[in-house]
Amino acid sequence: MTENIDDTERSGEGPQPERPEELTSATDRKLRWFVPAVFALCAVCFFLDLSESYRRISLAKDIADTLRGENPTELDGLLALLDEHVDRVWRFGPSEDHPERNNAVIGLKPRVQLKMSVELEPETDSIRDTSLIYFSSDEVSLDNPRADLSEPPWWEGPFFLAITLCPAWLWLKVCPRPRKGILSIAAMAAIVLLLPFVLILAGISLMRVWF
Repeated sequence: MTENIDDTERSGEGPQPERPEELTSATDRKLRWFVPAVFALCAVCFFLDLSESYRRISLAKDIADTLRGENPTELDGLLALLDEHVDRVWRFGPSEDHPERNNAVIGLKPRVQLKMSVELEPETDSIRDTSLIYFSSDEVSLDNPRADLSEPPWWEGPFFLAITLCPAWLWLKVCPRPRKGILSIAAMAAIVLLLPFVLILAGISLMRVWF
């Protein structure tokens, strides 16, 4: 019996404690995909924001082209002109502070934070004034919408790709290495330091899309 135990100990077939290298490898496997996944989500936020900017400009241009040369005098006529771009309509009647108020707000689709504000004559649907509004209060010129809705610069897309896909690719190359040199460690540290900056930019982009 003693001889069998001694043989097992010598052969190394008994239970062995998990080595630090194996623990590190398991941690690396989790980190290998977590960090690139965060960068990928940030890239999605950036390009949602870019996409909405281009769609907003396109919608404003469509509205301007539709109303160019037209002069609807009634709210129903304006709604008929806008047609497929009309999402919903809100009416605001008189109040104690504004006894003569008679306004309508036309929500537009696609929903890219643009709306039409229509001032009506008291107690009628006759149009007094119309304006295209971005977000909450910024008026957009119907003569030249691009002047008020600045188009994203050409370099913005490549910049967002560079700060998301490049670090993700580098992380996937460096992280699996069992023995990391100074350059590999420095690269991983730089990526970790870059991540909060990218997350802040992605949060700003997401807020612009949602709000």
